[in-house]
Amino acid sequence: MQRWLSIGICTVLGYLLGATLASAIVGQMTSYAHNMALESAVWAAFIGGPIGAVIFGLAMAWIIKRVEA
Repeated sequence: MQRWLSIGICTVLGYLLGATLASAIVGQMTSYAHNMALESAVWAAFIGGPIGAVIFGLAMAWIIKRVEA
């Protein structure tokens, strides 16, 4: 139970971190075109969030597997 809770927490944190970083990077890159910056940052968050969730979730599962072995 605790293992799945840890993986779930890391997945949620990874989603938040991935969405935040992706939207910040894309928003900064498109800041010269003010009408496109917000829309691009929102789309980047939709893409970066799931990618971060997968990376952090798999990393936590791998760490738990290594610790328990």
